[in-house]
Amino acid sequence: MFAALVVLLLGGDCTPPPNEVCETATVFSNADLPYEVTAPLGCVNDIIDRPYFDVFYRFDCAVTGTYHIHLCNSSGDIYLRVYGDGCGWADGFELAVADDECPGSPPNADPLLSIDLQAGQHYWLEVGPWRPDAPWAPPLNSPYTLSVSLDGPPPGAPAGGLEVAAGPDLQLQLAKEGESLGLSWGNSCEVNDTDYAIYGGQLEVMGQHQPLTCSTGRGTSHVVQTPMGNAYFLVVPNNGIVDGSYGLTSSGAQRPKGDPPCLPRYFLGCP
Repeated sequence: MFAALVVLLLGGDCTPPPNEVCETATVFSNADLPYEVTAPLGCVNDIIDRPYFDVFYRFDCAVTGTYHIHLCNSSGDIYLRVYGDGCGWADGFELAVADDECPGSPPNADPLLSIDLQAGQHYWLEVGPWRPDAPWAPPLNSPYTLSVSLDGPPPGAPAGGLEVAAGPDLQLQLAKEGESLGLSWGNSCEVNDTDYAIYGGQLEVMGQHQPLTCSTGRGTSHVVQTPMGNAYFLVVPNNGIVDGSYGLTSSGAQRPKGDPPCLPRYFLGCP
């Protein structure tokens, strides 16, 4: 009902672009940089709250560094959200928002931001007008221009205070304690990772792990009930905001996140 009303207010029919929804996000990578595309805005508001008439992009990051993203000189007043670990709030974690950083003033200003991204991760961009009504929202299917470039690796430690180190294995040790199993491990290589979540699963379905506890109270040990069958356990560092790495598989790929995860996953490697 709301989408139909918006079409009536703004006038004209709208043709959904190929990247109207998260599932069909336009994919690009470092091989495409510097990346610039001019394309039409969407027809409906796919994720609650701004931006409206949104479209989606997925960036497959292969190089750790500082990336510059802008939509200057686009139609209307464009708004940008950047997500990690999934598209939108339901599946991912909002990393950054940009609105009026380009030259100009609303309803003409557009977003511009610089953000540190990590190799081996997927990032989603949500692009659309700041509001659904004129003059902020242009006519349906109006064009925007998205530009993405890389400015080399960030110097020194990661910025922003949200990063959790991937780091080496935490040297997990197991010990039988009566009818229970004691787990102990070393500290994370990142000093801000002061808490830990424990995930467990069955070896027969490796990769399908559930949280046993989302916090060890900043301790480096935890006792679990003796599992049935062939079990495995993962100790995942966190900083109270996001989870870090679940470790690597034998092929060097990141293990899948828990089902459900205790916290959104986002990490950078230790220095």
